[in-house]
Amino acid sequence: MDQNEILENAVYGVMLTSGQAVTIAEVNPGEKVFDCARRNIGCDWIEIVEPEALQNQGYVILIDEEAKLKGDVHFVNCIASYLYESQEHGDVIIGNAMIVKAEEESLRMLTESEAIDLARDMTQIRNASIHEMTEYLSNRKLAEPTPEKSIASILRMAAEKGNRQPCGKEEPER
Repeated sequence: MDQNEILENAVYGVMLTSGQAVTIAEVNPGEKVFDCARRNIGCDWIEIVEPEALQNQGYVILIDEEAKLKGDVHFVNCIASYLYESQEHGDVIIGNAMIVKAEEESLRMLTESEAIDLARDMTQIRNASIHEMTEYLSNRKLAEPTPEKSIASILRMAAEKGNRQPCGKEEPER
C-alpha cells in the first residue's frame, strides 16, 4: 500500500472514553485530525500526549487540554492515564481521549486495520489499567498528608462547634 492509499484509507481514530470504553470512531474523509478530535472528545483545545508505551508504534493520544479546568463532572480516563504512566508522575488524564498516528511532524488518522488492532490492544489492557489507576488513586488519597492545624484554626473550630462561650469584660472565662 503506498502513502496515498494509506492517507485515503486513514479515516479512523481509537477512542478511550472516561467511561473506560474502547471504541473506533470513523471520521469524514479529508476531515482534519484536530477537528475530528475536538468533535469526538468534546472540547475546544487539544493537547498531544506522547506516552512511551505508544511511541514505539508511532501513536499519540489527543486529550482535552482544559478538562481539569471545567466545572462539569469529568472522570479519570484510566486507560489513557495508565498508558501515560500517571501513577509514576501523578498527572492523570481527565475525559475522553483519541489515539492517532504520529508521522514525523504531522498527525494522521488510522487505517481500518490499524484501528482494529489498536482497539484490540487497548481492550486487552482495559481491566489492568482500571485496577492500576484505582489502586494508585486510592493510595494517593490515603497518602496525602493532612495539613497541620494552627492554634488559631483549632480555636476557631472549637468556637464554631460551640465549645467556647463568649464572655464580657467583667466575666471570667470558663
